[in-house]
Amino acid sequence: MISNLNRSRLIFCVLWLWTGGVGTVRGDGLLVHRALANDEAPRSSALDASRPPLSVVASVHPLALLAKEVGGEGVVVTTLIGEGIDPHDFEPTPSVLRSLVAADLVVLNGSGVDGWSRRAAVKGRVVVAEEVAATLAREQGRDAPRTDASLWLDPIVMARVAGHIAEGLCALEDEEQCEMVRARAREVASRIVEISGQGLIARESPRRHIISYHRVWGQLASHLGLSEIGGFAECETKARSWGLLRDARRVKDEEGTISLIVEPLHVSAPEVSKLADELGLRPVVVDSLGWRAVDYETFLTEAIQGLRGASQ
Repeated sequence: MISNLNRSRLIFCVLWLWTGGVGTVRGDGLLVHRALANDEAPRSSALDASRPPLSVVASVHPLALLAKEVGGEGVVVTTLIGEGIDPHDFEPTPSVLRSLVAADLVVLNGSGVDGWSRRAAVKGRVVVAEEVAATLAREQGRDAPRTDASLWLDPIVMARVAGHIAEGLCALEDEEQCEMVRARAREVASRIVEISGQGLIARESPRRHIISYHRVWGQLASHLGLSEIGGFAECETKARSWGLLRDARRVKDEEGTISLIVEPLHVSAPEVSKLADELGLRPVVVDSLGWRAVDYETFLTEAIQGLRGASQ
């Protein structure tokens, strides 16, 4: 029997050989993958009904929301990892890999969440939030984020990613359409920064914490002036579990926190109710993947409201 991992590797190899892909890096930092030479003819970009929309594939839904806002009617966006699936547990199917091969632009989080996607995206341009975040951290003299960080929850990084998505699309558009795409990206980035600024906790306030079942909120929490104590879902040892319980009890006693943040895909897990009872916390559902949001700004607003409410 072929394991799931070996099957995925085999599919990657077959698709790579099929497309004959090679990669180059553009001066602006976007990785550009090209297929066979006879597939490199410029795409017609006339603004008419005969021109097919560009195909954009995003690994998680918030990235798809962002790409759709930037691309507008000129793109068709597909989300790889469907509703109710933890990105860390996702197993790519052959149809998923084929969609990556055929995409004009692929938008990913990073190596610790969806790194497998990049190996299959041999035709389209690739925007990786992890690389954008690393560049931003260097500019600001900070350490790069964890490789498993959920960067779609970092508003400052996503404001930058909007611009990278625009540049990826511009490489396939005419000048007029390109300017429209860039203008939308600037507007989206401006709204993201504005929304994230409204959620900041006053700097003079003592640093507060959130308690979460699944460790996913660190990026957004840090931006808001909060710290995340969480990861009960990922506990591998009793020692780590007891350490988290101790920290959570301390935060509850010192800060009066009464909420345990739970994502929709974990809300029915029996461990959640046991943990809530153990700590005397009220489960509060906050969606880190934004399946009910109509755009990225709505998703970000609801996530910020959820975290701030749970930290009180």
